[in-house]
Amino acid sequence: MQKIELFLFSILFCSASMVFAQRTEAVIKFKDGTKKLGYGKLLGKHRIAFRENLKEKAVEYNFADCEYLDLIYKHERERFRQFPVQNEDYSVVLKEHIYGTLSLYLTSSSGYAPTAGNFGTAAGMMPGLGVSYTVNDYYLKKNTSDSVIHMGSNPIFKGKFKVKAAEFFKKCPILSYRIKNAKKGYRKRDIDNIIKYYNTKCP
Repeated sequence: MQKIELFLFSILFCSASMVFAQRTEAVIKFKDGTKKLGYGKLLGKHRIAFRENLKEKAVEYNFADCEYLDLIYKHERERFRQFPVQNEDYSVVLKEHIYGTLSLYLTSSSGYAPTAGNFGTAAGMMPGLGVSYTVNDYYLKKNTSDSVIHMGSNPIFKGKFKVKAAEFFKKCPILSYRIKNAKKGYRKRDIDNIIKYYNTKCP
C-alpha cells in the first residue's frame, strides 16, 4: 500500500511540476540578436518549449540557435547557455552559476532512491521510504575560450579533484598550492570559493 501511495504521489508531483514549468516567465535571446519574452522551459537536453502568452500553443526551439535562455522565478533568474565540451565531440546546455574571468556552469539532476529492506535504512529514514538526492556536474569556462571544461560532479568528482584542479589553476600558484594541501586550503566542496578566489586574486 505504501509503494502505491508513493507512486501516485510521484505522478502528481511530476504533473504539477510540468504545469508550473509551462507557466515560468522566460526570455530567449537568439544568436541573430533578437529576443522573445514569454513563458518557457527546457525540453530535453537541447530544446526549449516557449510561448509568448499562456493562451497559445508552445513552439519548440533548438538551443543551438540561441545565445541564452533566462527562466525567471519569484526570487531569482536562472540563465542557461550551450557550450561545446573541451576534448569531447558534444555540447551541453548549462546553468550559469558564477560569471567572471573564470565562470562556473553546472547541470543538476534530482532523483529518488527507495530504501531496500535487505540493505537497511538510510540514517534518519523510516523503513521503506527512501531518500531524495541531487547531483551537480561542474564545468569551468575561461572568458578567452569558447568551450567549457568538465570538472566532475558532487559528491564525487570524476578523477582526483586535487590533481585535476591543481593542474587547471597552475598559473595561479597560491591557489594551486591551497588545492593540493586541502587540509589547510580548498576541498572539492569549496568550488564556489575557488572560482571567486581566482577571479579576485589571480592575474
